[in-house]
Amino acid sequence: MSLNPDDVSAILTKSAGYDSAHTPRSSAILTAAWLEHFDRYAPTATRAQTLEAVTEYHREPHDRMLQPGDLTAIIRAQ
Repeated sequence: MSLNPDDVSAILTKSAGYDSAHTPRSSAILTAAWLEHFDRYAPTATRAQTLEAVTEYHREPHDRMLQPGDLTAIIRAQ
């Protein structure tokens, strides 16, 4: 099961709830790029797994923008 645009929107929305200054703003091209990344590096990731990865990512403060690789690294480590 691959992720869809609504999943990416949920990921970004949850992340913005933790840290809006370091969450990229959603756009069509950003969504397409994130979906491409997840399809390549975490093709079996579910919405629940990615949302859990957002929670895990935000356990510590970060001083840069969230990237999809941050989440796929967490998912692959689980």
